[in-house]
Parts: sequence; structure tokens; C-alpha cells
Amino acid sequence: MHGAMRIFCRATAIGLALSAAIPLCASAQTPGSKPSTVTFAVEEDHFFDVDGAKLHAKFFAPAKTGKFPAIVYVTGGGNYSLMVDAYARNTVKAFNDARIAVFMFDKRGQGKSTGSYPAAELDVRSADSIAAFDAMARLPQVDPDRLGVVYGADTIASD
Repeated sequence: MHGAMRIFCRATAIGLALSAAIPLCASAQTPGSKPSTVTFAVEEDHFFDVDGAKLHAKFFAPAKTGKFPAIVYVTGGGNYSLMVDAYARNTVKAFNDARIAVFMFDKRGQGKSTGSYPAAELDVRSADSIAAFDAMARLPQVDPDRLGVVYGADTIASD
């Protein structure tokens, strides 16, 4: 197993443990639902490159100052952006309420991300998720010793 994949898998296990401790909002909408009105202390746009695509991400922090444990929130499959979706934003808010920062990115060809949404998702989504993890780890507001990955129902990592 490659070094980056080992780190990603370890971070995924940590992220799963974190997500088990975070109750999701009961009022959350399903993916693709109406826009959310939830606001955040910090909501920053970021871009990162992977295999010729420029992916758009948002970094959500629980406060304007400090270093926070952080997770990459890898949304499930589907050909749409979740940046304004009520379900996704309520999930991010639940993590922020627990003092955990969130780095969420749009899939290729969705929202402000370039590229094409892949017909065969697994390898592309895994590479994109690893690149998102690396981009998040470099942010100054992130505690590099407390990182994780949380993913949607049909998102999976492979080697």
C-alpha cells in the first residue's frame, strides 16, 4: 500500500470514529435538497489541483482564530454540488459545533470545480479525496496531528 494511501486509510478510520460521536441534525434535508440558511464563523473558498482538474473546496472552522482538529467531508456519489445543500451544510455545522473544522470539496465538473464527473468514480474520487486531505493538512488553522476523513455512503477508498 502506498504511503499516501496508508495515511488516508488511517485518517478515514479516525474520521469514522469522529463521525460516530457527532449526531447529525434531525432537520437535515436529503442530498440535492433545497439551499441551506446555516451560517458559519469561517467559510473560506479554496482550490486545489489533481490530475488536470481544479477542484473547489470550502473550509469551515468553528471560530476565526485557533488551530482545530479537522476532517475532509467526502460527499457521496451523485452528479451535483453540495456546497449550498441543507443536508451537507447541517452536517458541517454539527462538526463545527463539536469544535471540528471541515474541508468539503465539489466533485469534478460540479459547482466551481473543473473537469468532468467520471462515469467510473472509484479511482478518481479516491485520488481527489487524497488531494483534498493534503490541501486541508496545509491550512494554518488545522492541527496537523488531529486530522480525519468522513465520507458519504457510496464513497470508498482504494489502493
